[in-house]
Amino acid sequence: MKLYRNITLSNPDEKDKCSAFSVHNWLRRQRIIHYYDNIRWGCTQTGYTFDAKEGCAPRENITVWRHTFLTRVQGKTEIIDKYVTDLKIISKNSEFGAWEDVMLRDRIVCGVYAEKVKERLIRDNKLILQKASSMCRAYEESQWKLKDINNEKHVNAV
Repeated sequence: MKLYRNITLSNPDEKDKCSAFSVHNWLRRQRIIHYYDNIRWGCTQTGYTFDAKEGCAPRENITVWRHTFLTRVQGKTEIIDKYVTDLKIISKNSEFGAWEDVMLRDRIVCGVYAEKVKERLIRDNKLILQKASSMCRAYEESQWKLKDINNEKHVNAV
């Protein structure tokens, strides 16, 4: 980045050199500010207008969002509520429309970490989204309680 611009001055002294340097920097800053003001207000130097969000933000790719949705699986230590929330956020960007609840339900069934829960969810022929997430929550809670009981037995044995 060039901070000093050579300006031809007749008999330049130190004061003139500093003034030229200051003017150049002021003009440079004004151009930058003007550029960002134009984007903020939706104007361009040529007079055409555009939407600043559309002009500056990256375009959404529905195929990539759907791929992210279809490949998302629950992590080993991830709780079901976080997993379902992430799926819901991704599904909004995937534009499933009327199929959103069905796709969420199917992704929960296929992406849940615990195999026992998967088996139980697959057995239910009339499974809906709310029932699937509540069954997963119930399994998690029972696992936490079972872990507490096992820890109590271990402490009492010592």
